Amino acid sequence: MAAMIIGIGTDILFLPRIVSLVKRRSAERFATRILSEEEHDQWRSLRNSAERLRYLAVRWAVKEAAYKALQPEVELKWKNMSFMKCSASTSRKPVLRVAQELTLGVKFHASVSHDGDHAIAMVVAEAKAHDSPTA
Repeated sequence: MAAMIIGIGTDILFLPRIVSLVKRRSAERFATRILSEEEHDQWRSLRNSAERLRYLAVRWAVKEAAYKALQPEVELKWKNMSFMKCSASTSRKPVLRVAQELTLGVKFHASVSHDGDHAIAMVVAEAKAHDSPTA
């Protein structure tokens, strides 16, 4: 059966916004709030503060974009999503994974970019016609 796009979401983030949130809450507390366990482990392994900040910003943007792609049909939570390099692949491109019980067979296509003070993400949610949460 043919696949169909069920949603598209985008998010752009001004990095000083994340800097402000981290200053108010602490980087660890903020990371604990928005990262999955797997992401949190990877974030902790980063030693450079600029890399850690960019890591948080990219995850924030891609998760916001995914949320926008599926609302209002599916209510996503920060920790139900992981944006990680796929260990089974030789590609360097990270993959957006969402808890399977929430997405009913939805496949996510994510693209992110960051430059200077900005990070941007776009997510396309795709499902087979019979698997769509809106069908």
